[in-house]
Amino acid sequence: MSFPIRHILYTKQLTIMIAVLVLVPFVLYYPSLYYEFLPLLDDKWLIITNSAIKDFSVQGIINLFINDTTDLHYMPVTYVSYSIDYFLFGLNPFIFKLHNLLLHILSGILLFIFINLLVKERWIAFLVALFFLIHPINIESVVWASDRKQSLFYFYLLASLISYKLFLENPSRKQSKFLYLLSIVLWIISTMAKATAITLPGVFVILYIHENRDAIKIKTIARQILPMLPFVLLFWYLNKVANDRNILTRDFSYSTLEHLIFAGYSYSYYWVKSLFPFPLAVFYPAPSEHLPIPSVYPIMFVSSLLIIGLMFYHLIKKQNALFFALGYYTISILPLLNLMYYPLGDIPMLVANRYFYHSSLGILLYLILILNKILKNTPIKTTIFLSYILLLIFLFRVHLPVWQDEIRVFENDVKYYPSEDFFYKLSIFHDKKGETQKALNYLEKGDALGKNIWINNIWIFYQERSHIYLKAKKYDKALNDINTAIQKKEFKTPHFDSILEIDKKKIEETIKKSTTVK
Repeated sequence: MSFPIRHILYTKQLTIMIAVLVLVPFVLYYPSLYYEFLPLLDDKWLIITNSAIKDFSVQGIINLFINDTTDLHYMPVTYVSYSIDYFLFGLNPFIFKLHNLLLHILSGILLFIFINLLVKERWIAFLVALFFLIHPINIESVVWASDRKQSLFYFYLLASLISYKLFLENPSRKQSKFLYLLSIVLWIISTMAKATAITLPGVFVILYIHENRDAIKIKTIARQILPMLPFVLLFWYLNKVANDRNILTRDFSYSTLEHLIFAGYSYSYYWVKSLFPFPLAVFYPAPSEHLPIPSVYPIMFVSSLLIIGLMFYHLIKKQNALFFALGYYTISILPLLNLMYYPLGDIPMLVANRYFYHSSLGILLYLILILNKILKNTPIKTTIFLSYILLLIFLFRVHLPVWQDEIRVFENDVKYYPSEDFFYKLSIFHDKKGETQKALNYLEKGDALGKNIWINNIWIFYQERSHIYLKAKKYDKALNDINTAIQKKEFKTPHFDSILEIDKKKIEETIKKSTTVK
């Protein structure tokens, strides 16, 4: 009779775990379902005014895969998911955000399944999945409608990993061939949701090493991975074609050594934020090109070398799960380590919360495995994990309201990670609301930073600033800004050229009138 009782308890425990993984994140995220779209943060471009997602015909779907030139990435599967939402419910932000949330929860469940298959310890798998689902850094990837690609590609990536793991457990069985093919198909879908999944063949290699540490066969690895390489090249090419449409790229004057230091900083940064995710921002500005690099950057670079050294140590010591955790993180974050080398590098930043989303598997798994190994006392271990869960929930509730609207997002950014770009965006927001003095205050704060970091299309900001200065009767600054806008305009568009000249004429006439009155 003992076996049925154990089986019942086992099933009950599993049911409770799955229920927690579904209900806790749903309750935490529920208020965000009523948040609006964020037009300036890509929602307008990718969803609201995107005519490509509003054609749900067969030809419309084909166009998303072949002819779409809407985005600067190749991600047709993500666009199809938007198209389904629009076809069924129109431009309803509630539906778009609910879709994101359901994908996030499903990804958490797949993560739970994969980690359980990997380490054969259900509680470790549960904790990894729960931390992933409630981690405040991941709020951005769930609440931001146009960041659907994160949860969508990760869902298929995890499904691919599960299929490949099941294949590796017994590759000689007939049904295992189906699992291998399924893993590749799911990976292809994942890559068409977001190109970041292109690194998965590397993860397959370390997963193979994890499963066959004492009998690694290079020929077997080659036989399993080589069929994926043509798809890697294809998706690399498709994304390059998409990236080449971007006219806003700029070159930064950082040296090669500085780029290397920044890459090390980025690698370690996610470890720091995973432990204590506060404060958070949508944009973390890079150091100024014209100022010395802060000392924390070389320190983080050295810490990255130590973490990579640990990865090889675990490999040598045959500590397979720890090696896989660090290997997975390193491979998955590698393309995103230095965003200033990134083809769309028109904004100088080094890290982004959304890139923690898929790479967090490695960090969370490693930290939980280490703590589980070090702490032998079960009550102490339980207390630490419960305390951390409560900390994450508290910080989650602090950060979630930031995403209610764009003004809150930008105000949060300039509070913790000030940059000229967001100060000027806030000034434009308040100017459009008729709050000229507030707009002027933000302009002055942006000017006071003195970091000399700008995004492309700087002339637009100078143009907008000239309007605000004109309203504030700061005529000299208004005229100076409109002249700078005309000077800095990077490419010729006659319509905007004429608008800038009209603006300049208006400012000059206002100055003349004010002088006459005096």
